[in-house]
Amino acid sequence: MMNIMHPALRRLDLNLLPVFEAVYRYRSVRLAAEELSMSTSALSHALSRLRAALNDPLFYREGHRMCPSVYATQLAPSIASALKFLNQELTPQPKFVASASTDCLQIAITDFTAQCVFPTLMPRLQQQAPGLRFELRYLPHSPALTELLAGEVDLALGFSALDEAEHPELDEICWLKDDYVAISSARRSRLTLTD
Repeated sequence: MMNIMHPALRRLDLNLLPVFEAVYRYRSVRLAAEELSMSTSALSHALSRLRAALNDPLFYREGHRMCPSVYATQLAPSIASALKFLNQELTPQPKFVASASTDCLQIAITDFTAQCVFPTLMPRLQQQAPGLRFELRYLPHSPALTELLAGEVDLALGFSALDEAEHPELDEICWLKDDYVAISSARRSRLTLTD
């Protein structure tokens, strides 16, 4: 698939986008320049370059305020969103150190994990990560893909069929394999998988 880029984007210095966003937000060259640690003349020059690249006045002066053009108003939400996304992605995330963490982890559990796994797991966790707190969320269904992808839980301990819990944005480990056993009365006919 060919990557098609808008011609204006080819000409655009991406360093000008924070200038646009700050002027749009403050409606002031002076305040935008202060936030970006630029002189007002440098910011005005950057704004001129942005106007030329996008072939639009973008902002016009009305008294002491810079008012956005219709095109600038259309662009503003996308530019703000793109800058926010890039800032989050480029900001290094602190490495998680369990022994020093005081975070509260949201853990999705089932009846089985609550009864069979947690009594053994909790003493180990408390020893290795004494400040870590846990909030358990009972989910009768498993796997908890929807909750994990929405960020409602940090970890899900449950069961799934082999292909059921796979998702490209999630990591999974198989920590236990077990069989289900069904017990019925001897007077009942033999159980099958369809039962």
